[in-house]
Amino acid sequence: MTKHQQLSEAAQVLTEDQIDGLIAYAHYMRNEPVYSTASADLLRSVERGLADAAAGRVTPADSVFKSIDEKLAARVK
Repeated sequence: MTKHQQLSEAAQVLTEDQIDGLIAYAHYMRNEPVYSTASADLLRSVERGLADAAAGRVTPADSVFKSIDEKLAARVK
């Protein structure tokens, strides 16, 4: 059985949304990885963020989401 046949067989049991996701993923797989096309500034920024996370310099997600919710609520008033 070829790879295409294996993929078609596996996809037969997927929902329409899952098929759409599979197609989107296939398109994503065809593109170059972000790191190969990203600017040097962006890559340095990512490296700084990873270093901060490794050093424990992070903000808990609950705090971040609470802050975002408060800002959105203030805009509505």
